[in-house]
Amino acid sequence: MAASSRQVALNASTATLLWVTESTPAATAGHFQAHDAGDPVPMIVQNIDAAIVIYLGPSSMTDTTVGFPLAAGASLPSNVVGSDSMYAIAASGTPKAAVLSGRQ
Repeated sequence: MAASSRQVALNASTATLLWVTESTPAATAGHFQAHDAGDPVPMIVQNIDAAIVIYLGPSSMTDTTVGFPLAAGASLPSNVVGSDSMYAIAASGTPKAAVLSGRQ
């Protein structure tokens, strides 16, 4: 599997899908297919904004029920398995998250 990447625009009102693990995801801008369910794939999410915190978590996040904070410039590695998905929401404004997936 070659490396694959995407930058996803976020906002402060609606959680945005960063990736979904399924073999045939919806062909919607911003969705990132990790790989088939049950096949672990290394992923990295980076907050590429210079000042705005983003939050990672489930689709139910809102501007008042936020998830795991990812500081400006910070990154979080993860192994995606099973039926994983990850959403992000901005503390304010419209920052971007970068998602990188791949194996050697």
